[in-house]
Amino acid sequence: MRFDHFRALGFELLERVEEVEPGVRDDAGGPGIGRLDGGFARPLGESAAPKLNVRPVVLLWQGCGRMTPMGDHRPPAGADEAVLDRRLQRGARTRRTIVRHAVDVASLEGLNGLSLGRLAADLGLSKSGVQTLFGTKENLQIAVAECARQEFHDAVLDPVQAEDRGAERLRALAERWIAYAEEPLFSGGCFWAASLPDFDSRPGPVRDVLSRHQQDWRDVIAAELRHAADSGQIADLDAELAAFQIDAVLIAANTAFRLGDGKAGDKVRRVIDGFLTPPR
Repeated sequence: MRFDHFRALGFELLERVEEVEPGVRDDAGGPGIGRLDGGFARPLGESAAPKLNVRPVVLLWQGCGRMTPMGDHRPPAGADEAVLDRRLQRGARTRRTIVRHAVDVASLEGLNGLSLGRLAADLGLSKSGVQTLFGTKENLQIAVAECARQEFHDAVLDPVQAEDRGAERLRALAERWIAYAEEPLFSGGCFWAASLPDFDSRPGPVRDVLSRHQQDWRDVIAAELRHAADSGQIADLDAELAAFQIDAVLIAANTAFRLGDGKAGDKVRRVIDGFLTPPR
């Protein structure tokens, strides 16, 4: 797989990790990334650090606040591990800040509303620094979509795992989704409701990612409906069709919330209850 594909999902070559922080000056005098020295960024004016000769095959996952080494990333004997760790942490924090802000922007304006320059300006970073982290707008869009997916899982899916499978868990999922859209978790409400319309007729990696996320969500709904029917909690039904219908209602509810309909949550609950009718 090409490096660009890894970077789109949040991977960075260890020798390419940069410090991109507000207050650091770039070569053009703007805030953002400093010069690269031995593959690592440093603020302008700082004396050159010794090259660490880190093997470039090592990858790091830095998506949405998580940073897990893939393989042996230990520097050679004698290298300053503390300096290396601080630089990795700063790079991960900056990437997390950029991606999380971009999720909010995309929830309001769609993924097409994102640009490297706009995010740099919003966060007081240099455009070249942001571009170094993501490379292309498409890579940025994919990283943002994956971050939104993880935050959605954390807020909606993970908290209901203690509920009994079937009808009870589906109701809990509905409540979590209502809170996700109504509060909302992202500034513009449902991330996928804002982003999918821009890409549903545009084949490519971004559409593939968004489509997979939507299908995964429908599969979760269908699995709970199927379990409820198989265990006798509800009457037999077409679980995939019902999941499609519930997902459509949720997208409509997101729009209603944005337009100030305070009763949209109750409408969702009534629809869910209609699918959870006990068998006669």
